[in-house]
Amino acid sequence: MKAAQAVMTELFDTGEAFVEVPKVESLGQLKSELENAGIEARKHGPEPISARAVREALHLSQAQFALRFGLEEATVKNWEQGKSKPNATAMTLLWTIHRNPEAVAASIKMD
Repeated sequence: MKAAQAVMTELFDTGEAFVEVPKVESLGQLKSELENAGIEARKHGPEPISARAVREALHLSQAQFALRFGLEEATVKNWEQGKSKPNATAMTLLWTIHRNPEAVAASIKMD
């Protein structure tokens, strides 16, 4: 109940609130019901991006990409081979690498 109250307070104070919605049967139905209540619901999170495309755009091998951006080489291989998918945090990292690879590389240097 406290979480709901905090969300409603944030919504009233700022006009915007971020809420994690548990798995629902129909996201479309939930969005429709919220719209009927005057609430605009939007997905908040990174869209999928290909790890291979990001890596290849930088002209790096899997090993080089992993080393440069602080990833396990096996993780990069698994993403590219479809054995696993990046979670939301990893997807955000991939988008950031795609948009500004130098900033990511600079942020993990341990001088």
